[in-house]
Amino acid sequence: MLRLTNLSSRWMFAAKYHHGQTKNAVQASLFKRLGRLFHLPVLPLFVFDGPKHPVNKRKKKVTKTTDWLTAEFKDLLEGFGFTHWDAPGEAEAELALLSNKGRIDVVMSEDFNAMLFGAQRVMRMWVVFSTDESDSSYMVKVYEKGSQFSPNELVLIALLAGGDYDVSH
Repeated sequence: MLRLTNLSSRWMFAAKYHHGQTKNAVQASLFKRLGRLFHLPVLPLFVFDGPKHPVNKRKKKVTKTTDWLTAEFKDLLEGFGFTHWDAPGEAEAELALLSNKGRIDVVMSEDFNAMLFGAQRVMRMWVVFSTDESDSSYMVKVYEKGSQFSPNELVLIALLAGGDYDVSH
């Protein structure tokens, strides 16, 4: 079975995007996603940003996920029997550490940050949002450490494209 990790904050962001479709739109969206995941042959792990998470990215204060949503998402995860925990700091750094130790098979992410932190395999997902979540499109590409980019090339990409911690943006 594939050991898969996910950035919890990204799922909560996507759920908030669809706000307004039902009485409890955010919770309904998360429940729908977790229900789909439940039927896949994967062992999911959800990691949340911890107390030492950076407060600024790209010269902007990071929008903190509301406590009520984090608590309700964790309740849903437990209801489905999925594992979750809080990282000491940046969730992507924690996921990269788990990847390097061989405790997970792949990190799901929308960017290269986990790869820059040293993840062995990143499944990069682009979501083309629609107002109706069922019409949203997903594009996936898997990157293996050392296969497409050397560590130096990853740093160059981060410098040229800018990243979460680039203070010039």
